[in-house]
Amino acid sequence: MCQFCVQHGEGKIWYKHAKNYARHQYKKLRQKRHEGPSLAAQANAAVAQAIMTKNLNPKKFPELKAAAERLALKQHGGQVLPFEHAEIIIELSSPIALIDCVCRRANRATLETTSEFKDDELTRSCMGLGVGMLKWEEWPERYKGGIDILDQKEARDWLKVWKKRGMVPTLMTFGTPYIGGLCMCDYPICMIIRNRMDYDIKQLLKGEFVAVLDQEKCKGCLRCMQRCHFGAITHEVVRGKAYINMKKCFGCGLCRDVCPENAITLQPRMNFPLLKNMW
Repeated sequence: MCQFCVQHGEGKIWYKHAKNYARHQYKKLRQKRHEGPSLAAQANAAVAQAIMTKNLNPKKFPELKAAAERLALKQHGGQVLPFEHAEIIIELSSPIALIDCVCRRANRATLETTSEFKDDELTRSCMGLGVGMLKWEEWPERYKGGIDILDQKEARDWLKVWKKRGMVPTLMTFGTPYIGGLCMCDYPICMIIRNRMDYDIKQLLKGEFVAVLDQEKCKGCLRCMQRCHFGAITHEVVRGKAYINMKKCFGCGLCRDVCPENAITLQPRMNFPLLKNMW
């Protein structure tokens, strides 16, 4: 299991523990805001500095990358999880609110409520969790466009919409171990996915699971390959089947969810000696 399960999950999957959504965690977070820049702000600044340096001074990049990762791991910027675990998180959280995605705002220069999905019932791809949503007006720049409060059934419906569209569920922490959000992410837009895939900066952690393919069941339709945001699935041309590189897999389960042959399963990362320390 990841280091956060040990530190904040009492040896179990850490984001299943109700205490990590609790009001007292949010109160501690608010107190720390008066002590200077948050860990999140420090981590984001360090990541940006490392990225800017990669082409300007390649020899210095490894040093800055390592420093950025140390801050990011203290903050725990995000972690991939399967949709069934996202449903558990919804059951543990209250209140629940839809908010605009800052990554899409930064990349598309628009709010999601004015995006290509504007005619759909559910448009926003980020979800704020917990008592922090009661204070959203204190951060008008972050919550432009306001918030939409949902009940648990509406939140589950929201998950189904984004699952069908093929988005990756990721956790947001607002100061570890306080879990304050759940995002639906994709490679072209999500900054922490891009930082991980393009620069190998571990601002986003892999999930607790990996996808395993049963070659006997696979018929080679390659629907799974179309759903993978992490480049973990390729076409094995000679055999006419899919191939999953488990070292690249982040464990979201999107490939599993579209396989018509049920040839893909999610298994705990800890079951594989080579993968158990690959986060």
